[in-house]
Amino acid sequence: METTLSTKQQLLVAATNLLDQGGPGAVTLRAVGDKVGVSQTAPYRHFKDKRDLLEAIARDTFNEVSENLVNAAGRANSPLGALRIAVREYLELARRYPLRHRLLFDISEEGGLRAEARRAFESVEALVAAAQQAGELHEGDSSRISAVICSTVHGLAKLERLGDLGAPSVLKDGDALSLFFIDLIARRGEEAARAEALT
Repeated sequence: METTLSTKQQLLVAATNLLDQGGPGAVTLRAVGDKVGVSQTAPYRHFKDKRDLLEAIARDTFNEVSENLVNAAGRANSPLGALRIAVREYLELARRYPLRHRLLFDISEEGGLRAEARRAFESVEALVAAAQQAGELHEGDSSRISAVICSTVHGLAKLERLGDLGAPSVLKDGDALSLFFIDLIARRGEEAARAEALT
């Protein structure tokens, strides 16, 4: 059974497509209205201005990130496996929709979407805490470990987005580097180091 999108949802889909194709400059309430085929005033019934519309796009993207983080636990054999899936899917989203990814942090840096950012962070923290309880990650402050994971993965995504602007080739493989990083903070890395020291 097909679900008919509301006018607001149609406007949001159109705005997201415009963003993907041409960046924030391409997203105007008039252009969005034209895409959907409504009057020039119709978008203003749902969004105050362009900033409000861009925030709505970023909010949807943040919610998608959070849903991926929550769902990762059900698709992995272990909490650490769920963390790896979540990291990989975040990088995939950043690659597939680079302009949405940039918008997330542009809006956040301006003080918007705090609740959505908090929800995404808490989802990461829940994965970290589960991995710690399973003995798969080092003990310690789960908030700090989560902050390091988030900042590292975001940095890797940004480096990939910069492409060939002089970055060493090793910095362009976000997937390999993110998995390497997760292995560094996994407990088995510590156990392997101890075993090697004894040989």
